[in-house]
Amino acid sequence: MKKWIKITLIAAAVLAALIVIAAIAVSPVAKNYIEKHDRELIGRSIRMERLRMNIFTGRLRIEGLRIGGSEDSTTFFRLDSFEMRMRLWPLLGNRVLVKKISFAGPDVKIYQRGNAFSFDDITARFAGDTTAAATPEKPSKPWEIGIYDISIRNGRVFYKDLALDAEWGMNDINLHIPGVYFSGEKTDVGAVLNFAEGGSLSTDVGYNIESSEFDIGIRLQDFALAGTLPYFRQSLDVTAVDGRLSADIRLRGNTEHLLSLTTEGTASLAGFALRDRQQRPVAGVDTLGVKLAEGDLGKMRFVFDRIYVSGLSALFEMTPEGNNLAALMKSPAAEITASDAAGSATPSPTLRIADLEISNGRVTVRDLTMHRPFEYTVSEIRMRSRDFDPSKRNSMTVDARMQKTGSAKLRWEGTLEDMDNQNITLWLTNLDLRDFGPYCEHYTAYPLTKGNLTFRSQNVIRDRYLDGTNHLDMFEPKVDKKRREIKAEMNIPLKLGLYVLKDKKGHVKMDLPVRGSLDSPEFSYRKIVLKAIGNVLLKVVTAPFSFLSGNKENIEYINIDPLQYVFTSEQYASLDKIAQALQDKPEMHIVLTLSLIHISEPTRLALI
Repeated sequence: MKKWIKITLIAAAVLAALIVIAAIAVSPVAKNYIEKHDRELIGRSIRMERLRMNIFTGRLRIEGLRIGGSEDSTTFFRLDSFEMRMRLWPLLGNRVLVKKISFAGPDVKIYQRGNAFSFDDITARFAGDTTAAATPEKPSKPWEIGIYDISIRNGRVFYKDLALDAEWGMNDINLHIPGVYFSGEKTDVGAVLNFAEGGSLSTDVGYNIESSEFDIGIRLQDFALAGTLPYFRQSLDVTAVDGRLSADIRLRGNTEHLLSLTTEGTASLAGFALRDRQQRPVAGVDTLGVKLAEGDLGKMRFVFDRIYVSGLSALFEMTPEGNNLAALMKSPAAEITASDAAGSATPSPTLRIADLEISNGRVTVRDLTMHRPFEYTVSEIRMRSRDFDPSKRNSMTVDARMQKTGSAKLRWEGTLEDMDNQNITLWLTNLDLRDFGPYCEHYTAYPLTKGNLTFRSQNVIRDRYLDGTNHLDMFEPKVDKKRREIKAEMNIPLKLGLYVLKDKKGHVKMDLPVRGSLDSPEFSYRKIVLKAIGNVLLKVVTAPFSFLSGNKENIEYINIDPLQYVFTSEQYASLDKIAQALQDKPEMHIVLTLSLIHISEPTRLALI
């Protein structure tokens, strides 16, 4: 054998041996280097149970990876195993081709306090010096990157907002991405996340690197809202949030123009409730369904095919200190100034709802400001509106069942964008007056013992001025003896007033006008109505016979000339009215008394 051939073979053998040795040694050397220089690399401790690298096949496998927290007191990131398979020869042609990337059992813990995250020190280390001027480089052939078969199995994420004391957990995260292409092709991503508190999230993402367009599908199933409590508590003083949220939404847009995002899809909410400090559900929904036909964030245009609410409930409680709903609201941390508002001007939103429906609603009102507490529940609330548009004039009808007997109907015509002009009509039919006994006792000290009520109220608001007419019809109203221990707001002989007002059929009817400016600090609809009722009763009890005569003349007195020997036609007419009053109210007794006012004046018969 020639000498040069022998030398070549020896050199090749040595080179092969060196390569083999390097291939064998590269894994422990790399592992040792990374663990020894972990602080220099990322500023955290790094430990691995095993690292295997094959420079011939382009395979890398890491097992038992642990990355410590910022102070090494906790584990920031943990990974059961990581595997990557990469083709090396395409690198010579400016191509990166990764055949497989697999993460098994990744577990990451993230903490946030304000704007700071527990991984900020790592991102800052890799951010580099951004102040240095970029040096122009000679244009080179662009790289083509393709990553295939990306998967995450049994992943876990723990997140905690230290400022809000809010915790989130996602378990059993399973993600599969068929391929990510950096050559103008579309990327399809599919992910399934199971939340620790219950529910799951699955996604499919289509993204075009070249055009920056994306198409994202989000399917959320039975997501538990209990974990959102700290976020509700930023603006509401509540102790618990119940409910589960589901959604099937499609998002389309461009990463370079995120405000042009469009969306469509459906969402539903079940068993939602907000609980106050006494653990009472102050607002809730059994079922909420939404179907969004068009949502354009850039144009602020939202068109709904349907919004359906079933089992809407609310509790409104008035106390001497205020009411429970106002107490839930927390004061905002800071007010938006005019300059801030001008700098963040957005288009006026457009809202359309083709079919808006509420069924089986329930509202409970409690008034604890009086001598005896008042509680009233309106149930079976039904509301429906077609083609609802806040910028246009709408018509809406609400029907409901009252507490014991009776029903209610409300009709509203108006525009939400112009609250200064409205038309509201309310009908209350066959209500049990005994339910409103606490109000009667509070204002008059008379307990209500019997009676039904029918009420119609027409209220027209023009330029924030209310012009209302109210017709009240009570059937067989009865009150008990006046309670002397109650200091009533209105000193009215209610028992006498109701007796005089009652007609032959047992009805007490009143027309009560209500007028006033809504901007007046003294304006109160309830007080105006009660004052009007009080004025009618005072007028009746101070001049009952004038009322019985039709308010045309006063028959409380009949003037008679002592020298006359027969009644005049006018005196006969007055006596006829008295007789008619006795016929209408046979249980009433009339006593005629003679009163001599002055010797030169007529004698007067007084009715007592």
